[in-house]
Amino acid sequence: MITAALLACALNVAPETLGAIIRAEGGSNPLALHVNKFAGPQPRAATIQEAASIARKFIAAGFTVDLGHMQINVSGGANPRLNDAS
Repeated sequence: MITAALLACALNVAPETLGAIIRAEGGSNPLALHVNKFAGPQPRAATIQEAASIARKFIAAGFTVDLGHMQINVSGGANPRLNDAS
């Protein structure tokens, strides 16, 4: 199911296309994480608080992290504001 917030962020994208991206990128998992260029096993989060904490840790270590449904890339250079509500 695509939330109103996701649809509002992608006004010019068909809901079917948005759904396909969500399934392909994040496996329909809002807590999906992927640490780019990390050689170890990819971390998994059980809560949004845990996902934000994991992301902050890896970003502080110099990695970029793909987050959420659509695996949006976040890096330290962008000064991410990751909090428990992100």
